[in-house]
Amino acid sequence: MSVESGAVAQGWSGAPWYVHCSDPPDCAPADEVYQQTLADAGRWLDGLGFGPPELAQVEGWPEGALHAAVSDAETINREKEPIGIYSRSTRRLYLSSEHFFAMGAPGQSHEDPAYSLAESLPLVPVHELFHAVQRGYQPANVPLWITEGTANAVLKAYQEQFQPELQVAPAFDRSYAIPLHKPPNESVAYATWRFWFELGQQLGSPAGIGYLHDVFNEDLSSNEGLDGVDRALPGGLATQLPRLFASWPITPFEPETHRAAPPQIPATNRFPLEVKEVAGKGAAVTVVVPGDEGALVHFSLEPGHPDLHLIVDGELHPQPVAAYEMAAGGDRTFNVVVVNVAGKASDSKPRNPTLKVMLLDGCNFLAEVSGDISGNFPGQVAYYNAFEDGQGVETGLAMGTGVDPGMHDQLQGLMGMAGNLAEMAERMGYQLDEDTKRKLQSAADQETQAVEEAKEWEQELLHSGTDTFGVTLQSAPHGGMAALLGAGFNMGISGEHSIPQGPGLAGAIDLQPSMVYAHGPLVDGNSEAVKFVWEPGEPGYVNATLTKPGELPIVYGVVNAELHAERSYDGRRPKINVKATFAALQGFESCMR
Repeated sequence: MSVESGAVAQGWSGAPWYVHCSDPPDCAPADEVYQQTLADAGRWLDGLGFGPPELAQVEGWPEGALHAAVSDAETINREKEPIGIYSRSTRRLYLSSEHFFAMGAPGQSHEDPAYSLAESLPLVPVHELFHAVQRGYQPANVPLWITEGTANAVLKAYQEQFQPELQVAPAFDRSYAIPLHKPPNESVAYATWRFWFELGQQLGSPAGIGYLHDVFNEDLSSNEGLDGVDRALPGGLATQLPRLFASWPITPFEPETHRAAPPQIPATNRFPLEVKEVAGKGAAVTVVVPGDEGALVHFSLEPGHPDLHLIVDGELHPQPVAAYEMAAGGDRTFNVVVVNVAGKASDSKPRNPTLKVMLLDGCNFLAEVSGDISGNFPGQVAYYNAFEDGQGVETGLAMGTGVDPGMHDQLQGLMGMAGNLAEMAERMGYQLDEDTKRKLQSAADQETQAVEEAKEWEQELLHSGTDTFGVTLQSAPHGGMAALLGAGFNMGISGEHSIPQGPGLAGAIDLQPSMVYAHGPLVDGNSEAVKFVWEPGEPGYVNATLTKPGELPIVYGVVNAELHAERSYDGRRPKINVKATFAALQGFESCMR
């Protein structure tokens, strides 16, 4: 018997199938069952747009037919005992004589993985036929995670459409904490079927596998085939992989177990993670809220990176930051997955982010400051205000913060109260020394740098009509009145929303034109406080994210900034780096208690 080279089936869905009994020479009814399965699968694949299989014509067998052979010598009697083989070199398809029907062991049920595998055996011709189809697209060898994973996905799709009563889960499942394109062994390559099949469902592809036509039309020879797969998918793997992983349970991502149970709020826990390239890493984080008040649980990654995508309880957060409300004394486990995939998937590198879990009471912030001022500053969010995108703020801009039209008058009233601070403090029971009284009186005379600059900012921005939001963060150092004298840490941000207001929205903030400033404690003997700023034309940078979860009037976000002193001191311009995470209720005075 000889094989003719170069023969390729044409008009293949209408071509008859011929299954030859080679070993044993009498293999009925296996040959008849397989012949029908291959004919049905061929019409199905052709209808989905796939090209013809690469199958050799065999001399002495019917011409114009698609050929396969039942040969136990080529299948079962091998070290790994496969039940079907497609040889890329000879373009021959071989099947066994023993697996054309499924029969589980006594007492097995559909829930038993072994029985599920047994039910898939009669569908092996579909798997092997797709290997022949693959060769028609890609004459060269293609990585197993693509060839075997997609062939198993096709088997699953065929079963769901034509034999839905079966409970087939082909081959094995696998870990996706290891790179998608670097399975450590052949079994893991086969088990990648779930990625291919469920990705097709996510794409809305016909039968869940029609899109594979586009995949195999790409060059799959570079970077373990990753570049071609990346090009074939809408938005690439950077778009599709995080979405897919968000729909899965945490188990395929080898989750670690962590616990955040602080004695008081605000508090921060950090959990280092190792995330492989084109993979995800899981963390099951149990959070316990202390005390008798609820908390906002805030998740973020540090350092943040565009390649890292945060999933919490099945919800993808592109920023990546996420926040959830919890009741006092609450106990909840959050399933977190961090996905690592670059805009061009093959550029992905292993990364070691830290999962940062903060507990805030809804009016708190934590600012980490380094440089000429350093330290961790917890405090209250004075207020957050925002207008619809594009409206601008025509009146009432104060301290770089967009407010309602009546706030300008309220600001002036607050400034006018400065002269009575000493009297008010003594009425409240504070014991003030003479130096503190002098500073408070100086505030009343509007001689301190802080008050003068506050007035300048307010006048400068009062009618700018450019800013559409603002947030002011005020630390609460020990000593109560210290923040009013510039001894605490204060930060203001103003800018334009790059997203419309509304429930459940999130996005980055456009800070041009805008102002970000910070007041810190003393840095030298020449000034009570130094104003650090960033605005267009100034050194430094700033970026921020803003999220409004659900319909509640809560806003949370992260601000990263490098701010330089407004003017030089002792011949230099001090600078600081700030990372502030905040949670605020919307509206003026919402958190000023």
